[in-house]
Amino acid sequence: MTEPAVSSTPGPQPALTPRQQLKADRREALLAAAKHLIAKHGYLGVRLEDIGGAAGVSGPAVYRHFASKDAVLAALLVGISHTLRDGGQRVRQSAPSPSQALLALVAWQLDFALTEPELILIYDRDRFHLPPEDLQDVRRTQRAYVEIWVEVISAAAPSGRVEVDRTRAHAVIGLINSTPRIPGTSDPGQTREVLTRMALGALGLEARGHEARGHETRGLETRGLETRGLETRGLDPGGPRAGRPRR
Repeated sequence: MTEPAVSSTPGPQPALTPRQQLKADRREALLAAAKHLIAKHGYLGVRLEDIGGAAGVSGPAVYRHFASKDAVLAALLVGISHTLRDGGQRVRQSAPSPSQALLALVAWQLDFALTEPELILIYDRDRFHLPPEDLQDVRRTQRAYVEIWVEVISAAAPSGRVEVDRTRAHAVIGLINSTPRIPGTSDPGQTREVLTRMALGALGLEARGHEARGHETRGLETRGLETRGLETRGLDPGGPRAGRPRR
């Protein structure tokens, strides 16, 4: 199984030696170059040597970090899948109410879509080039991430049927992940505002005066959500809280 590209474990990490830091920096430079090149040219249009050249790493040195191009693709897609799932778990656990958890999940997904559009393109087009065990890991991890959304939606804006709430979760995530394909995309702040309104609207909620950045919701008025200090309609403030993570 390929090691994820980014560690999503919270808390302080042991300090690296200068040699370890140099190796980690080169690995990140290779992944950044791979992300750009594969998004632009497709997985089949990029060689491992191209990735090394773009990162300023000589040919043989690339193999000290990745045994093959497959391993690079797996590090990108397995890594971001684990990061999204683990971040979603932390968002859900730390939110004071289901409604705040839902708003924070929307912000979390927007953070990803607005900062990592290349990974969205790579996943959609090139994920089937992953080795089978890594593709299975990505799918399993993404299912766990979707279930976090399902549980939060079922608590904050329930339809009454879990299979319907699962469909709604997939629809909202897909809506937010459409960002890379929007022609002439506006500035990130405006895009964030528009997609947040649309995501909440897809769940039968209404928002106005919205600003949500860094998993916070400031100046947001919603109808249909109970949120601290915000306009409230249609949800019992004493309703159920989101459950604990499955994994």
